[in-house]
Amino acid sequence: MIRLAVLGLLLSALAVACGKAAPDPWLTALRQERLATVVPLGGKLVFNFAEGEHEDFYGNPVDAQITRAFAYRNAARAVRARNAAVEAAVADSWHMQLVRKYPDEPFFGSKRLSPGLATLSIGTIIRAHRFEVTVRLEEGACGRLCSPD
Repeated sequence: MIRLAVLGLLLSALAVACGKAAPDPWLTALRQERLATVVPLGGKLVFNFAEGEHEDFYGNPVDAQITRAFAYRNAARAVRARNAAVEAAVADSWHMQLVRKYPDEPFFGSKRLSPGLATLSIGTIIRAHRFEVTVRLEEGACGRLCSPD
């Protein structure tokens, strides 16, 4: 009997948590960015993930993010597409760190959106026969990733 009562309370709590919650302002702001929807230079979308700000199972905060990956036929096309995505980010007022310590390191940037500072990373994955461009927009300040040192 107690197990049924606990199960009933758990299901009620889940129903309330999944109910009519207000839209996440961070996820809304990130989705309005051009890089959250554009496909860089002829790539094929192979991964598209978005989640709003929330707490994980343990109560730890999880920031809103949008992560996308695009496949290309060869490394040269992937690098050209990555460079075009960086140019598009600069054109959309992202403050990009264009100098990198290592050639395979992603480009990082930041921009003020309506809820606060957001971070952008644009990188390439070039391994064996895998050529991808990754674009990640997320809630929060860029921090040390965007600093020139």
